[in-house]
Amino acid sequence: MNQKKRSILLGAGAVILAILVTALMASGSVLAEEGGGRAGKIQSKGIVNYGGGSVVIDTGDLAYLAGEIDTLEQSYKSGMLDALTALNGIGVYLRGDGSVTREKDAQASQPAQPTFRMLTPAITYSQSSAAGIAELSGDTYYKTKDGKLITASSGEDTSGAEEIGLAAATADDLSAGKVAYVDGQLLLGTGEDNRTYYKTAGDTIVQSFANSGTTIRNSNDMSNYRHVIIYAPAGYTYQTHTISVSVDHPSDFWVTPSVTGGGNALDIQTYSSYDRKYSYNGTVTWVRKE
Repeated sequence: MNQKKRSILLGAGAVILAILVTALMASGSVLAEEGGGRAGKIQSKGIVNYGGGSVVIDTGDLAYLAGEIDTLEQSYKSGMLDALTALNGIGVYLRGDGSVTREKDAQASQPAQPTFRMLTPAITYSQSSAAGIAELSGDTYYKTKDGKLITASSGEDTSGAEEIGLAAATADDLSAGKVAYVDGQLLLGTGEDNRTYYKTAGDTIVQSFANSGTTIRNSNDMSNYRHVIIYAPAGYTYQTHTISVSVDHPSDFWVTPSVTGGGNALDIQTYSSYDRKYSYNGTVTWVRKE
């Protein structure tokens, strides 16, 4: 066989093989859709032999390639579903259109088969503080004088509170020994923020308290007091308090605030011999421990 004829045969064989392999790849998700495999869809049979063995195309090779493609597809799809399950486990979900959210309700309509194109931004999103802050930006945040975080949407009184912005945590923001992932980095808390707050809080803290419309159950046992305990902030102890009480039958009501727990709490004790409703409000002053 001359060289020109051999080249023609080789070229023809390569074209046929390429067409068949392309057909296998384009056959769609046979595994997922029909529960079979690409090998069972091969229509070719036998062996094509050119030039006495110079070019051989065996359908057995096609069956092998079909099996390998099926295995790759199965591994790909399984891996994508495993990745989506892992993302769901940390509170990240895909909507039906493939967009990313932290709204758990979206889990019911997640794509049946996610792709790399969907999961790549989801993975990035799951580690992004900026994305989380953006989701929370619909509200306004405040820090009260005693360090409590409240929001405009909560309906709590924001007068006197400081409006604050949201930011990614640092190691100094976390309590000593506490760990957290921030933007993919593992942080170990130093407790510096707590120490700074302690240093700047002042020698005394005045804390307000109130109770409204509570019924004191009828009891003939004078020792059967009801207790409302207010605990001191860390590093502080009881100094003094004020209290104003209102009750529908004052003669049948006693309120006896007392200090318990070695000065680390204010125990408001109440008692009535009848079912009475009462309310009270006041303040307690805590002083820094020596």
